[in-house]
Amino acid sequence: MGVNVDHEQRRNAIADIVAGIIAEHGLDGVTIRRVAAAAGYSTTIVTHYFSGKYELLRYTHQIAAAHAQKRIHSVLARDPCNLKGCLEAMLPLDKASLQDWKVYFAFWQVASFNTDFAEQEKRSTQHARDLIAITLDARREAGLLAYSMDIAAAARRLLTIVQGIALQALVDRDQWSPVRQREFLANELQLSALYHL
Repeated sequence: MGVNVDHEQRRNAIADIVAGIIAEHGLDGVTIRRVAAAAGYSTTIVTHYFSGKYELLRYTHQIAAAHAQKRIHSVLARDPCNLKGCLEAMLPLDKASLQDWKVYFAFWQVASFNTDFAEQEKRSTQHARDLIAITLDARREAGLLAYSMDIAAAARRLLTIVQGIALQALVDRDQWSPVRQREFLANELQLSALYHL
């Protein structure tokens, strides 16, 4: 009798291993052989689920994005108007979210010359902006923002701020601790009159 295998669970486990390799060794460290060894699988099993390195990276990026979305939805389920919480859920404030950001930046490198990856990144970025826009709209409906505000422009600006903070946190963890990230974000929100503490 054959062993029952949850294929989605196995793909996700492999993606977690890829994310760990990227976090420790960068994109160049990702090879089918290394992933298989880290997973305790043969290379044949890995290539059964993923045709090659780029497919591994694409799926790993999707899983990293899903992690962020889960964090954001958890915040907004408690308070749909919690803009600060929504944005903080996107930042690399702990080991897991820092690893997700390392995956994003590795993916961006490939997206700069691969049109398929670029399209996936555009969709992912748009989804992040949409989540911010939904939160801004909830704040507007609650009377916390002016109805004249350009929600799409504000969401674009806020995501750009989050991406900038994340980049600094990746390259200079000492100067961009979680406390510093939160302080900088709160200051930007106050300056833009999008959030009142």
